[in-house]
Amino acid sequence: MVVFLIYSVLGWDKSNGGKISDYYLNIVADVLVWFLFGVVLVAFIQMIYMVAMKIWFTIKKCIDGKKLKPE
Repeated sequence: MVVFLIYSVLGWDKSNGGKISDYYLNIVADVLVWFLFGVVLVAFIQMIYMVAMKIWFTIKKCIDGKKLKPE
């Protein structure tokens, strides 16, 4: 959806035959690649955080002496 909107806005000017110039295509491609990189990076950091917290709470339960039982 975002890609469609970006290309629609950039291609709105029909003075060059309705084609988007290579300059704008490269900018859009760069922005989309960096956005995708950011999304993957945030997802990876969140995954590491969730695993670390699960390990931490398991260790904390063992230290507190509570019985570990499957949920």
